[in-house]
Amino acid sequence: SSSAPPPKRLRTASAANGSVQPKSTPTSTPSSSSGMQGGVAALHSCIVKLIVQSVTPNYREPWRRNTQDSWSGTGFVVQGRRLVTNAHVVLRSSHVRARKSSSPIMFSCTVEWISIPLDLALLSVNNEDAFFEDSGPGGVIAKEDEATAEAGAEAETTASSTAAAKESAPASESANQHLTLCPTLPRLDDNVTCVGFPEGGSQISVTRGVVSRVDVGSNGVLRIQIDAAINPGNSGGPVFNESGGVVGVAMSHLKSASNIGYIIPVSVLSHFLDMCTHGVEASPIER
Repeated sequence: SSSAPPPKRLRTASAANGSVQPKSTPTSTPSSSSGMQGGVAALHSCIVKLIVQSVTPNYREPWRRNTQDSWSGTGFVVQGRRLVTNAHVVLRSSHVRARKSSSPIMFSCTVEWISIPLDLALLSVNNEDAFFEDSGPGGVIAKEDEATAEAGAEAETTASSTAAAKESAPASESANQHLTLCPTLPRLDDNVTCVGFPEGGSQISVTRGVVSRVDVGSNGVLRIQIDAAINPGNSGGPVFNESGGVVGVAMSHLKSASNIGYIIPVSVLSHFLDMCTHGVEASPIER
């Protein structure tokens, strides 16, 4: 097969006037080499928990609706005010909501693009201005996370102090909060950090490991095997290198073995974003 074209400019709709503004896909690694010590905490605001609701079709009795199911996953912010997650997290979803790790407020999301072969999906936040400014009437308290809701008062205090700090910061910083993608494929035995919202708690979780293998899956797509724990709920979360750059997207784990997890490398993610820009991948409605 022919090679995919290099990543192009990702377009995003402006909430102010409906115009389309170009956003370039990040391709550079962070200049800082201070490592992940204390660095993950600074990136938590760009990692979100996704609450997905879905009603599977009833093929035997199409006039009846099956019981609504609900599950959770992880996503993260990329340039262009978009969220990236796995396709299997939002497949056949009827409603998707996102919550930051530092806030109990949930925001409704729309699945813009989805690729089942690559297991990647691109989401937009319906009220993105309020979401990226950590405020807003567009969100609702998450009923799924009772422990988080109980800590709402403490979160409000933290949010107010954060908002005060943001007032003194340039406006472009809060408008362009996103994770940086590392275009370099990690090597064997490289240290990696997997961040997400797995089952067993409502707060963010961090696991560490090394790259165990780089190969091609049964579907012909490049994948990376790591020994860091990837559990249900981690799907769609970012995997960082020692410099704080994203080297992959958590995808799955092997149930019949221990410490075998798989992530999607950034090179595949960059091609996916490029295909979304040119309308190559089918939208959920077309699917």
